[in-house]
Amino acid sequence: MINKHYIKTKMPKFFNFIKSQPVLLKMAKKVDQYQRNRVYKSKVNQTKYYTAEETAYLLEQSRAQGLFDYTWYSQQQSRVFSCEREAFEDYLAKGAFSNINPSPVFDTELYYKTNTDIYLQGEQALAHYILNGKVEGRMALHATQNWRPKVIETTANGGVIDHKIAACFHVFYGEFIDYYLECLSDFPQVVDVFISVSSEELMEKAEKAFLGGLWSVPFLLK
Repeated sequence: MINKHYIKTKMPKFFNFIKSQPVLLKMAKKVDQYQRNRVYKSKVNQTKYYTAEETAYLLEQSRAQGLFDYTWYSQQQSRVFSCEREAFEDYLAKGAFSNINPSPVFDTELYYKTNTDIYLQGEQALAHYILNGKVEGRMALHATQNWRPKVIETTANGGVIDHKIAACFHVFYGEFIDYYLECLSDFPQVVDVFISVSSEELMEKAEKAFLGGLWSVPFLLK
């Protein structure tokens, strides 16, 4: 890969000359990207859900249709990828089980919600839309901002202003009861806890955890 910092500090005249020549600068960027792609391809595991050719095609179509935004995706993931290909493969892998979006113009979760057959088949949302969904007339909706909790208000001296807050948990796995207790342990005020469970065994564990002297907050078991 081209070490831009090294060239800029060790060969400033050459660096400035390249910058002043748009054609040479464009060529240098292409060479750098080509080298980055080669380095990345040499490192990645070849046993992937999509072949290299399929991934390249999906990336090309995503880019052409404005469905994958390399810069935006990197910012959303708070991560620096070695190249666009690596970022796209990261989305292909995560997007199959997580509601992350490849760009502001494609909402993975909404695509699954409006096409439950695709979700149940375990197909990757964006890949399906490009390969089949678009020609089938399925809609690609713009990404929506997920709800985020507001910062808890405090008084002038730092004390918490009390609010009526309820925490609702549905428990499939017993270890999550301990996890929820840990999360609530440092909460700055009393919380109403509503719990639904999937078995009698989990109900007993929840009762012991929340009624066994560890917590005095109200709760409901369903």
